[in-house]
Amino acid sequence: MTGCCVPNCKNRSEQGFRLFRIPRNKSNDEKTNLWIKFVNRGELSLSACICEVHFEEHHFESARADNRKLLRWNAVPTIGACENLSPKIEIINKSHLEIIDHCTTNDVDSFVKLEDDVGEAPTETEDSVNNVQLGQLKTKLKNAHHKISRLENKIKEMEERYSCIFSEDQLKFVKYGNHRGEEWSDRTINKGLKLYMTCGAKGYEEIRRQGLPYPSIRTLQHRMHAMKYEILEDDEYKVTLKADGIPDNDI
Repeated sequence: MTGCCVPNCKNRSEQGFRLFRIPRNKSNDEKTNLWIKFVNRGELSLSACICEVHFEEHHFESARADNRKLLRWNAVPTIGACENLSPKIEIINKSHLEIIDHCTTNDVDSFVKLEDDVGEAPTETEDSVNNVQLGQLKTKLKNAHHKISRLENKIKEMEERYSCIFSEDQLKFVKYGNHRGEEWSDRTINKGLKLYMTCGAKGYEEIRRQGLPYPSIRTLQHRMHAMKYEILEDDEYKVTLKADGIPDNDI
């Protein structure tokens, strides 16, 4: 699997991030140079890639019929990864300490001036740290939005795929894990009766034990008692309560 070549960015394709290979088209050297300049590191391999989080939203094609997330032809990465400034902070603090150690009592004025400088340094460093933390949080938030968007798309695809197999009430059962407070639709009851008549009580219960969203045999009985008459549309399964093959004590 491939990872992002931007320094300090650890995003990889197996984590669900889209990666875009650095363009190597000789007819568009300017664009290639901009990408390489953004990465700002040594010689890059021909397979070097940059992940999607380094591009702004307007860099992607919108309203595509296939819902694919593709870069525009002129897109250039602009959002950098967060840098770790802790080594820099440590160097600053050490340099101030060395300056103070070399001060003598004979250089009172210089000492006061240096002390003032040292007093101001942490404030600037604090601001730098806060900016870095803010950048890290923004990157994490953007990554979270990407993950949520991908999961929502997967859920939508699954619902569309299974809608031709299951009724709406069956999909709700799969989604929430139970059917409390809901009533099975006539379509699902009819499908359940067909399965019951085909597989028998044991076969039907085995189907339900495997997690398929169908009503219990007791529910089928109650609904048939309420209907009293023919409940299925096709001639092969037109039955009345007396000839339905489901005894009252079969639960």
